[in-house]
Amino acid sequence: MGIQYTLFTKYWKALSMEQTAEKAAKMGFNGVEMPVRAGFQVTPDSAPVLLPAAQKIFTQQGCPVLRIAAPLTEPVFQGCAKAGIPAIRVMFTGENAAVPFWDRFDRMLQTLKQALPLCREYGVKIAVQPHYGPGISNSMELYELLRQCDSPWVGGVWDAGHAGLAGEPPEQGLDILWHYLMWVNLKAAVYRPADGFGWKPFFTDGTQSMCSWERTAAYLKHRQYDGVVCIFAEYTEENRTEKFTGMDLEYAKKLFSGQ
Repeated sequence: MGIQYTLFTKYWKALSMEQTAEKAAKMGFNGVEMPVRAGFQVTPDSAPVLLPAAQKIFTQQGCPVLRIAAPLTEPVFQGCAKAGIPAIRVMFTGENAAVPFWDRFDRMLQTLKQALPLCREYGVKIAVQPHYGPGISNSMELYELLRQCDSPWVGGVWDAGHAGLAGEPPEQGLDILWHYLMWVNLKAAVYRPADGFGWKPFFTDGTQSMCSWERTAAYLKHRQYDGVVCIFAEYTEENRTEKFTGMDLEYAKKLFSGQ
């Protein structure tokens, strides 16, 4: 089938779904991941009605909704089932670092286990993505969470941007997660000095990533990865989002084609 390039549509929430679908298709994507959150085109409460409508709109443009980013509520699962969307992506972020890690870990694990009946009822999987900072921030932490959850309904997403912020080589992170890997996010981040003291993440285009996209593609090709690669379209300089998104898609396609 080959790599399927999808677009995370978070940046375009002010557009209609028709406009967003048209834009994704014109950029050269063949699928999307939609945020289902308050303030977006589809909210968790409206998911049972609006996700099937969104799926029809995006599919007509050749960019079906393959994933959503959303809370693990029953209306969200219902919407996914009605729309034929196979997975919900979640992250465990904003954790209080003052709370012992294993206490937080147990709470995250229980969150996943409590959602398993909804997974089985609606036939929808959960995909967990690491995020820099307190929480699940690297592939080994995510591996342990998925190992203890121990369910075919729950898998992992490897994210190049957050792997870079965690100081994780792509070959190592992908190898750790391989058994549970559902798809790959291509995002790029570096650390820059913060105002006053310390460091802060700066999200930029893929050629500048601390986690090499070139090495990522080489490893995935070596393992004969044949799935979704999501261009995340998250940039600190938001006024350059459309330019960088086009650049990143072109760069990714070049890396995976070997040109």
